[in-house]
Amino acid sequence: MTPSLHDTTALYEAAGSLQLDRVCVQDEEFQRFSLAVRELQSRLGDDASDSYWQPVLRRLRRARWELATVPLPFSYAGFEISEAVTYLTDRLSDCEHVFPAHAAAAREVTACLAALPEGNADPLGPAVRDIPFEPPGALLLNNARHAGAVEEDLAGPLGLAVLTPAQLPGSAVYSTMAVVGPGCWFPVHVFTAPKAREIRVVQFAWLSDPPIDARIFAGSQMGGGSSSLAAHGGGSQGATLASAELLPVTNWAAIAAGTGGSSDMQDERPDTVSAYLLLLASEQAVYLEAEEGSRAYVAELGSSKELHMVPTRSIQPGTYLVNRVGGEGDYIPAIADRLLGAHAPGLRAAQQRWKEPLRELAASIGVQGMLSRLEAAGSERANRANLRRWLSAGSIRTEHLADFAALLRVAGLQEETDELWRDMEVIDQAHRRAGQRVRALLVREILEGDTRELEVRGWQDYDVEEIEGEGALRVARVEDRHPDPLRVSTRLTRQLLPVDRDLWQG
Repeated sequence: MTPSLHDTTALYEAAGSLQLDRVCVQDEEFQRFSLAVRELQSRLGDDASDSYWQPVLRRLRRARWELATVPLPFSYAGFEISEAVTYLTDRLSDCEHVFPAHAAAAREVTACLAALPEGNADPLGPAVRDIPFEPPGALLLNNARHAGAVEEDLAGPLGLAVLTPAQLPGSAVYSTMAVVGPGCWFPVHVFTAPKAREIRVVQFAWLSDPPIDARIFAGSQMGGGSSSLAAHGGGSQGATLASAELLPVTNWAAIAAGTGGSSDMQDERPDTVSAYLLLLASEQAVYLEAEEGSRAYVAELGSSKELHMVPTRSIQPGTYLVNRVGGEGDYIPAIADRLLGAHAPGLRAAQQRWKEPLRELAASIGVQGMLSRLEAAGSERANRANLRRWLSAGSIRTEHLADFAALLRVAGLQEETDELWRDMEVIDQAHRRAGQRVRALLVREILEGDTRELEVRGWQDYDVEEIEGEGALRVARVEDRHPDPLRVSTRLTRQLLPVDRDLWQG
């Protein structure tokens, strides 16, 4: 979306007069816990990679990260501190016998964590409340996991918008913005293309932070404002913790293994497909096919709302993806079947009648054997990617009749070619109408409605009459994306899959 002249002018005015300040917060109990986590990691050394310690460290790092980035009391239930203490106590119950050298450090860090919620401490919240916000004001969080609670308990009463970095490109320019956490935890555009005339970086005093230079152009003087912030470090008793140590590390290997993905790109079984693994604000994962021509619905929010289909390869963090909740992963077939009415069972049976023998044959003679037979049968477009797509559950028919005829000839159904082609055309048309129906419904429900809750929380469910009783449509913001495509069963694509929060610490 191209910004208007007004938006561009406001951006440059904000950058030219930016006031950038730091608000440092002390909390000795949380500092003690944070340093205890580092001490345990240091003592473990090579033992840190042992399966005994990995889940312990993940749970500790997650707790430390959330407490450092969310301006809510440590007793807030969403932090799950009591659950974490119970888990650690049970997990480490035999530490004296298994790893006696590390038992004392393990007890210390668990005790430090258990003590945090006892006094109902809320170090970041008052620091935000004390900022003299000039309206309109905003509160920038590193991620949206607890954004709803922050809005209800803190930002709402102060009249502040709750944002994440992914929302900034389309947001308005604010007078005052509080950024929770050291500046190095945020994308550079937060400061080099500021969406506020005054930014206050609220962070714990004992976390180091490199200098921030918010000038858009190197060497430029952006007006009379203070657009740079010196490096920060040091805290009570001289203790300093590098901010980078707290940054979450997404355990992609474990997430992929837990959701059925594989990095083995040589796996060419017809029932697997190359797919992109995305992590969503709803704390779920989804695989989207990476094959050429694969597309998915996304919603664009902000001042100019749009809903359209885009290639799956173009979907990046910050995108609002449309998924189905419940039932099969793809919502289009369910709506299409409603449109087909009484004809749906017979047409779907016809769809499977030509696919099943081909899948069985592919499992018997392999991909290369199938390609050789298809070429001999007259297919000019038979290749590995096309074969996988033709045999996938989501495929209805080939683009060209010649390829479809070759598939049926190999399957021994050549005499049914014309009939099955017509049946598949009926299904295809129903899918197209279903897509149009989905777009119309979402335009009404999302694009014409209030999207504030969706933007704050990062996801929202919408009921669709055509698939009533079989799930809703979930619009969820993409928070992260696996750097490389993976191999996954075609049955798992477009499915919303749960992800252990300890494996995704941000």
